[in-house]
Amino acid sequence: MDRLPKENQMTLIPAIKRQIEICGVQNISTLHSLERIENNTLKFLYKKKCQVLSIFKIPSGVQTIVNYVQAAIMHGHVGIRVDAAFTIKYVLEFSEPASIKKEIIKICGALIRVVNDKFPQELKVQIFLALKTIQQKYGDSAKAMAA
Repeated sequence: MDRLPKENQMTLIPAIKRQIEICGVQNISTLHSLERIENNTLKFLYKKKCQVLSIFKIPSGVQTIVNYVQAAIMHGHVGIRVDAAFTIKYVLEFSEPASIKKEIIKICGALIRVVNDKFPQELKVQIFLALKTIQQKYGDSAKAMAA
């Protein structure tokens, strides 16, 4: 992906999100059919097939995905930002705590900067859910961002 221009890297975020869902989320077809229904809060709920995905067991796997997703959430158009927020939430949910520890501050910073901008509610909901996950699962790593 490093060979691609930044704009093209961002267009791959929905594909990354989809692959994480295929590998780690149960009832994918139901999840995507619910996305078409406006204001449906059920689309944010899912069951995990596994606790940790293999790519997120090692720090370099987490770092690779986080770098691209962070750039997309900071600079992509609204649709890409929403997919990036979903992907960050999935990375947080499917990672080993030791492998994601160094990326938590970077993720928090990007999410906090974006949530203060004027974007649709769908994006802000995903960002707040990701921040909630950070506080619940990785609170020790995010102490600097607690304020």
